[in-house]
Amino acid sequence: MVDWLDWFDWLDWLIGLIGLIGLISVVITTLIARLFN
Repeated sequence: MVDWLDWFDWLDWLIGLIGLIGLISVVITTLIARLFN
């Protein structure tokens, strides 16, 4: 049961990390688009 809890904590952290990377990539893309426009 402890292993399942550890797995879900790791999965939640991974999802958060992917979401953060996606958010940063969107911001960078927006800034680049504004620079070239």
